[in-house]
Amino acid sequence: MNEVNFILLSALFLSVPLGIKYWIAFQTRHLLDDLRARERDVELLAAEAKALDSQKLVMRRAVHQVSSQGRQVNVRREVLADKIAAIQHRTAPTVRRRAVSQPLA
Repeated sequence: MNEVNFILLSALFLSVPLGIKYWIAFQTRHLLDDLRARERDVELLAAEAKALDSQKLVMRRAVHQVSSQGRQVNVRREVLADKIAAIQHRTAPTVRRRAVSQPLA
């Protein structure tokens, strides 16, 4: 029985490190899968951040364009108001008094 005990004891001592090795390998594989999933999430978030930056730039340009157009409208309005005032001043109706014709008797 001595040899059988030695074989069983040897098998036990060999199986423990082997089991630990496979357990570590499976844990490592699981961690790598999690890491890849997180990397995909980070890439998606980075793409979303880039899209938001692009939208922010577009919005900033649109706001700048609208404010520029507003200034141009104000200038045109002032110019037209000045022209209208000048035209109205030049063509102000002068009241002419006409002699009322007397009916012939």
